[in-house]
Amino acid sequence: MLGSTLGIAIASRAILRPTRNPIDPGSLQRFWITTPWGRQEVFRQDRLIGGEKPKRLFIKLPGSSGRAERSTMFPIDRIETSSSVVTWNPPGFGASEGKAHLDTHCRSVPLLYDACRSLPEFHDVPIYVLGNSLGGALAIYLATVRAVAGIVLCNPPSLPELLRRYNRWWNFGCGGTWLGKCIPQPLSTIALAKQSTTPAVFVTSLEDQLVPAALQREIVTAYRGNLYPIEVAEAGHELRLGDLPSGQMKKALEWLLAGGIEKV
Repeated sequence: MLGSTLGIAIASRAILRPTRNPIDPGSLQRFWITTPWGRQEVFRQDRLIGGEKPKRLFIKLPGSSGRAERSTMFPIDRIETSSSVVTWNPPGFGASEGKAHLDTHCRSVPLLYDACRSLPEFHDVPIYVLGNSLGGALAIYLATVRAVAGIVLCNPPSLPELLRRYNRWWNFGCGGTWLGKCIPQPLSTIALAKQSTTPAVFVTSLEDQLVPAALQREIVTAYRGNLYPIEVAEAGHELRLGDLPSGQMKKALEWLLAGGIEKV
């Protein structure tokens, strides 16, 4: 138990990049959710067409250094339906209380979903989840524990395999085997992909030096649900979903919002 606790603490320090510096959120609307480790900061944007109530909600899950204050209108600026998007600062990020830690990171995600679902305007609308990098791994996890209509992923890792195979400086050159065993189950993405049947748009940067495309393809192969795969040549890990050509992303979103029924 002590070894596992130490291992996840080390991995958390190495993987997560929390910041608390003030960032102007502009027109983003701030609200708070309550968790056992303190209040968490959430930002919301709405695009209401013709005064309609939102018909869809998109939850964005950030990567290891993401901040919710920088959130854009993507993807609700790409669809012609009244929709809302929320983005969350995990524990230790921004004004969210608590310490940055992989375990609380994972445990907070279903609570974020539940808090959004409890709002009257989102009580019965379909919820979609988007994530870059670590946020993509968390999106797959959330789809296995909550009712998610669809997910959009960009360069997600499966941390146990990533540490064991590709980061040999971990664990004194032993391939990160020990730390890989300490990673919380929600971040064992290849294993969870075998359980998820949620339709997913999966974006892979072929020149990703942090999460190699070969590892991402293992997640694609393991995934049980229907997939809309997009591979981007000459793109690295810094690629963001909003960077993709508007026509390409429009087709992917149309497929997802139509139910992702057909395989691509």
